[in-house]
Amino acid sequence: MKKRGQSEIVAAAYDEGAESYRKNWNAPHPWMEDSRREFASRVSAGMTLLDVGCGPGHDSDYWTKKGLKTLGVDLSPKTIEMAKSSYPSLDFRVADILTLREAENFDAVWMAYSFLHIPKASAANLVRSIGRLIKPGGVFFVETSIADATREEVRPIAGLTDGAGRKIEVPYTFWTVAELNDLLQPAFAVEWSKSYTPDDRPPPVWAGIMRRGPKKL
Repeated sequence: MKKRGQSEIVAAAYDEGAESYRKNWNAPHPWMEDSRREFASRVSAGMTLLDVGCGPGHDSDYWTKKGLKTLGVDLSPKTIEMAKSSYPSLDFRVADILTLREAENFDAVWMAYSFLHIPKASAANLVRSIGRLIKPGGVFFVETSIADATREEVRPIAGLTDGAGRKIEVPYTFWTVAELNDLLQPAFAVEWSKSYTPDDRPPPVWAGIMRRGPKKL
C-alpha cells in the first residue's frame, strides 16, 4: 500500500472533522484584528486575493466584502463543499498550494493558520510556489505557530473533532521567528510583524505581512 503524504493526511483529518470545525470557527478569528487592519491598509478593492487553507470560507467572505476578488483553496474536499454551501457566490477549489498552478498571478495571498501544516522539508517549495503565484510587489500574509525551537509534531487542532467528539490529531510544524524570517526573506520583504499569544492561550504565533520582491523564483 502506498504511504500517504502529509497533504493527504491533513486533508483526511479535516474531511473527518469538517462539521465540527465549521461549527467552532464560523467567523474570522477575533484576535486577528491587528493583522486584518494591517493587511487591509495594503490592498484595495478590485485586487485579486488567494486565500490558502481557506477552511469553511469565512476569511474569503470577509475579504470579498472588502472588495477583493477572492479564490479560496483548501486540501479538504469536505471543507470546500461546506464553504461553497455557506458562500455560494464565492470561488472555492480543492487544491494543494505546493502544486497549484494558475494562469493569472494574484495581487495578494492570505495564509492564516495553514502554514503550520507544511513540513519543514517542504517549506522552501511553499515559498517558491507562493512567489510564483503572487505578482511582484504583491502582499503576502502569514500567521502561524512559533516556539523556541523549530519542531514537527502530530497534535490536536482547536475545534477539530470527529463525530463522537474526539479530538483529531494532524501533522503540525512550529517555527522559530528567526527561521521563518530566513525562509521567507529571499523572496519577500517583511513590512510588518507581530509575535503574540492569542487570547492568552498558547501556543504563541507570529503574524507577518510581506511584499514580493522582483527576483524570479
